[in-house]
Amino acid sequence: MSQNTTLRMADRIPKDPVEFWLSRLDADMRRTNRSHLLRWMLYVNKQPGWENATPRDLLVRQLEYQDKYVILDLLQNYVKDLPPLRKRSARVEC
Repeated sequence: MSQNTTLRMADRIPKDPVEFWLSRLDADMRRTNRSHLLRWMLYVNKQPGWENATPRDLLVRQLEYQDKYVILDLLQNYVKDLPPLRKRSARVEC
């Protein structure tokens, strides 16, 4: 893909992609998804080379990087580093 094509595609990314994305969700899901995204962004901003990156920066970088999996790699490391989920078990009386 030529650099011109990449720049044109990056221009199509909304100025505030988070609000664009959240506006497509129902009201009940917005709060939860915003929280998940904010935690993800805190993690990203602690990674070398990603300090001060915004959600829009991530989308632009994804278009510009030669390695199309760079964001996915960050996400996989984030998920791997999450604490284990607690399992709830309901006691069933027979």
